[in-house]
Amino acid sequence: RAHQMAGHPAEAVEGHKDMLRLYGGHALSHYERGKLYEEMERPADARREYEIFLETWSQADEGLPQPVDTRRRLASLISD
Repeated sequence: RAHQMAGHPAEAVEGHKDMLRLYGGHALSHYERGKLYEEMERPADARREYEIFLETWSQADEGLPQPVDTRRRLASLISD
């Protein structure tokens, strides 16, 4: 999170990669990585992370903000 706030998206991506390696399939790390990849103008990587996030959270409450935001972001990436 500190890397993200400091404007270092590549380092933030690596931090989330470490989180996934250490703690397994932490869905929110995929959501955050998707946003970071968008910031880094890597749409294919962002799409992949968003799809993993949605698959992992397929049973989540539809009212949660992250799945709603992810679907919006994914639709935008697909339409580009």
